[in-house]
Amino acid sequence: MSRASTAPKPSDEEILSVLAACGGRTMTYVLGNVLRSAPGTFTNGKHKRAYKGISTAFIRRRMLALEKAGKVRRAPTSYAVMICWEIAA
Repeated sequence: MSRASTAPKPSDEEILSVLAACGGRTMTYVLGNVLRSAPGTFTNGKHKRAYKGISTAFIRRRMLALEKAGKVRRAPTSYAVMICWEIAA
């Protein structure tokens, strides 16, 4: 039996807004790092990050779906493995 994560996941609009805030062009791992470090809530004297449990693989899957929808595209990069994304014009 697999254990489904109950952690909140960022919406596609949130991912696109982070991409735009990063200059409109950035790597998958940077998007994940920014979303993981995004401020969340402050309750009972403890700070909880909004998307602490998301993985870079989750971000990549969402970016591939956004690419299929025509909202983002792959940007040229000198790296062989890392994917750079930009907002589609």
